[in-house]
Amino acid sequence: MRLLCFLSAFIVFNAPAQSVPIQLGGRSAGMGNASAAIADEWAAYNNPGGLANTEEIALACAYDLRPSLEGANR
Repeated sequence: MRLLCFLSAFIVFNAPAQSVPIQLGGRSAGMGNASAAIADEWAAYNNPGGLANTEEIALACAYDLRPSLEGANR
């Protein structure tokens, strides 16, 4: 039981504060990645607290093309 408590505490305290390492959405990119006050569909990724201020249903899709992948370096 002690091991389980230790491992669960380690996982919680080791979790990143942000869900993704990059900012998503053109609006936050246009503001210099300052997305703390934006309440739009990208708030689920950039600032989950901003979801409380959304007023309508929205869908956001994104993709990431990494140059280290085979065939992505064009």
